[in-house]
Amino acid sequence: MNILITAGPTREAIDPVRYISNRSSGKMGYSLCQAALDRGHHVTLISGPVSLTPPVGADVLNVISAQDMYAAVERHIVGMDVAIFSAAVADYRPVDVATQKIKKSTDSMTLTLERTPDILGSARQAFGYTGLLIGFAAETENLIANATSKLQRKACDLVIANRVDIPGTGFDSDLNEVILCLPDQPPVELAKDSKAAIAVRLVEQIERMAGSPPNHPPMKDLLDTAIQAAHAAGKLIRENFGSELHVNEMKKYDIKLELDVKSQELITSIILERYPDHAVLGEEGDTGGTGEIEWIVDPIDGTVNYFFGIPHFCVSIAARRRGTEDIILGVIFDPSQNELWTVAEGVPPTLNGKPISCSTRAEMSECVVTVGFSKSKESLDAGFERYKRISYSVRKTRMLGSAALAMAYIACGRLDAYVEEQISLWDIAAGKMLVEQAGGSVTLRPGVAKEGTMFICATNGKVQIAEYL
Repeated sequence: MNILITAGPTREAIDPVRYISNRSSGKMGYSLCQAALDRGHHVTLISGPVSLTPPVGADVLNVISAQDMYAAVERHIVGMDVAIFSAAVADYRPVDVATQKIKKSTDSMTLTLERTPDILGSARQAFGYTGLLIGFAAETENLIANATSKLQRKACDLVIANRVDIPGTGFDSDLNEVILCLPDQPPVELAKDSKAAIAVRLVEQIERMAGSPPNHPPMKDLLDTAIQAAHAAGKLIRENFGSELHVNEMKKYDIKLELDVKSQELITSIILERYPDHAVLGEEGDTGGTGEIEWIVDPIDGTVNYFFGIPHFCVSIAARRRGTEDIILGVIFDPSQNELWTVAEGVPPTLNGKPISCSTRAEMSECVVTVGFSKSKESLDAGFERYKRISYSVRKTRMLGSAALAMAYIACGRLDAYVEEQISLWDIAAGKMLVEQAGGSVTLRPGVAKEGTMFICATNGKVQIAEYL
């Protein structure tokens, strides 16, 4: 679902220094945003000024005043399936805002205030919104009566009521205690819990009301499964490294090993044991059901390296939602170096658990670029010409023999660009998301040498390499 969430306070200026605001921290709205992202929804977060880091994966719009938030909601609410108004919008603002700091000159000062625009109340009438409408009621007395009144007056489908005068919950706290008020139903009280936990329950409630199952399993479970499968396959191929290998097929520019098949079978068994309706698309064949998630697997990326005893190979696992091209998670595991790269929707890219980002090198003369040489005469010829143009211009070139590791190295700043003429989806699916979420860019276009393959150019997002391609 497409979900719009407002969060945090607004600030209504008195002069360039002072403003009217409230104690809202934005934690409830940000927790709702994270919970919705974890369950696979697309979130637009309109946030007042808070001291919080926005959840990765949300489209974030920062605003200051009630008028700013009103305008942002009006612009973005169209087409939303759900709108959740959790922001604590100031009800009044000064009529006149001083252009200079007001000096302390008398014992008292009178401010004339006017009402700020009613954002929740405008959703149905002014904005013409027809989706699911969720409001919050922060009250210090008559909680149920005030929340029920808001439910009716604002034409909401649900109002979430919470007492903000109870020490330890509500404003400025990581805890909350809320009551769900729905039309023609008795109130439902949720026991005191963390705002993160309550957010999950609220999103589940909204999913039921919308009649839309979540686009999940939760992202954390999917990512944990990918990591488990990558480690298991990595252990298998590491234990067999340097041993006598059975060759299934020896091609002019490629080698297929029995161990490739065994590694993919192991990965597939772990995924389908957890998610039996999911599909697995891999270098060694496709299997599985017709569920919403498709896994994209390269069981040994760098098979030729592996066969010849060169310790530069990896396991690459990605996933996407069926019918889309967007990757939702990626895991690359190098068992030789025990290095694990991970990324997912709402989960920033990491190497062995530490955040990573692409390099900031922008000049070709500063960069290290890897150029791949592919599996046909046509692609090799194209690669040779490209390699010549690039190698004259960069600090160093490298030929690594593993597309997935090349992209992982770009994501963590070791390399600045990677170019290859003929590549397959399973080679680069996980790496593509890693590079893009680490600040880089990936260009793909259909390969000319072989149907179903792609040309790829992945960079740190800074270096201008197009003229050399």
